[in-house]
Amino acid sequence: MTICCRRDSPDASDPTQRAGKFGEGGCDLPNVTAESFVREAIRQSPDMIFWLGDNPAHDMHEQKKETQLDNFRFLARKFASGGYSGKIYAVLGNHDSYPPGQFDPQSGAHRWVTKGFADELRRWLDPQGMMTPVC
Repeated sequence: MTICCRRDSPDASDPTQRAGKFGEGGCDLPNVTAESFVREAIRQSPDMIFWLGDNPAHDMHEQKKETQLDNFRFLARKFASGGYSGKIYAVLGNHDSYPPGQFDPQSGAHRWVTKGFADELRRWLDPQGMMTPVC
């Protein structure tokens, strides 16, 4: 079993058991891989990108509301600083809220998640498109 990028993972001291620089299947995506993906996406210049949720790392026991949007912000800002000029449409995944897996758009309790997504996507969407992600 490959150990994924966490100091507290079992056998993390054994280099043969660690995920490689660009990650392994079943692991969360390392920043270097995410940055490489963003650079290539910008180079190919698609008209639009569909961003399909579950942005936080899947170490649910370590997650906090204060850091839940960090991975999404990291990638969105990489697209912005790289000059991506197409549209980006994002879908929230069940892990994007906090606590993970408990997103309830009807109650309004997770409006901070939809607002966080909308704030980062504003540069790529017109006012009509901005209406969709905010519950």
